[in-house]
Amino acid sequence: MLSELQLQPKLVVPHVDILRKSPDFFETTSYARVGYEGRPNVVGVLRGRGGGRSICLSGHVDVVSAEPLENWSRDPWGGEVEGDLLYGRGAGDMKGGIAAMIAAVQSIRESGIRLQGDVIIETTIEEEDGGIGGNLFMRLTEPKADAALIPESSNLQIGVASSGVMYFRVIVPGISAHAATAHFGVNAIHKMIPVIEALKELNEERQRTIGYEYAEASDPRMKGHVTTINPGVIRAGDWPSTVPGACVLECRVGWPPGETREEVKDQVERAISAVSDNDDWLKDNPPQVEWFGWYARPHEQDVKHPFIQCLKDNITTVSGKEPLYGGGSAGLDTRFFAHHGIPAAVCGPSAERIHSHDECVNIDSLVKLAEVIASTLIEWCGVE
Repeated sequence: MLSELQLQPKLVVPHVDILRKSPDFFETTSYARVGYEGRPNVVGVLRGRGGGRSICLSGHVDVVSAEPLENWSRDPWGGEVEGDLLYGRGAGDMKGGIAAMIAAVQSIRESGIRLQGDVIIETTIEEEDGGIGGNLFMRLTEPKADAALIPESSNLQIGVASSGVMYFRVIVPGISAHAATAHFGVNAIHKMIPVIEALKELNEERQRTIGYEYAEASDPRMKGHVTTINPGVIRAGDWPSTVPGACVLECRVGWPPGETREEVKDQVERAISAVSDNDDWLKDNPPQVEWFGWYARPHEQDVKHPFIQCLKDNITTVSGKEPLYGGGSAGLDTRFFAHHGIPAAVCGPSAERIHSHDECVNIDSLVKLAEVIASTLIEWCGVE
């Protein structure tokens, strides 16, 4: 499609040696598994006539697993349409938004409008895994734009913040033994329980004391939940008749702008360390904490920036209502633009059940989104 629009698309394969120089680099699980060879980003440019401001329209092409498939009432890869909804994995997160941004550029070309500033269209990889080989690599190697828009699903709200996100692993040792003589061993699952309780208490304390205006205003259900420590994976043992000699817990911690990665790490590690004070086994065999995967710092965009106001005005015109500001509860690629001095926002369609079964996107919202993007390009980039 980018070739048909005469945008001269090119493939951009990430190079880990360049990425490692960035303070935002971490080794993603997808890179560790398959590397970056054969997984390119794609970029094309609608050249302006000169004298205008540029903009980057960016979207990620990776999706999460559709499993368990038996929960779907429709083919997760079928793109089935029912009424005003299009169903499928990635429909809302975020193939629909990518389709809308391409349609917006197509409408500009077909209408004969001559923009003054450049419009950069890019599709990136591994956003779901942290965006390192995708958006971060593009920011390190591609020309800097004057603004950026990511059409992640947002129900035409304006996302102006992203959360910090980190993964950590807790390893608790035990001593294996036959279950019939379990008292000869130390059950690592039992020893992990107070660690889980300590993390639960820390999570509840943080949720009582940490709020974030934009996340709570855009969705009141987020009040008291803008930061979360989520135990996501636990592994121990391999046989019911054996006392497990080790237990591994993997967690995600997310938080809105206001804390650094170092501050959050310190809180987590101190909470886990304190567990050992009340257990004779753990005093001599303390839990080990490892940080891996996601290591993202949060960001917040100034809503008074001219680009944000330009976007806000166009959403109001197209939708008939003034949009809310949101964000701060999820890690987003907008942070890479912000950390490289580029004003950026999320504005996308209405979607339901992303990352779950029967994911779908509202088609009418996609049409409105394309109108918003096209109008914003005209106003922001200028016309001849």
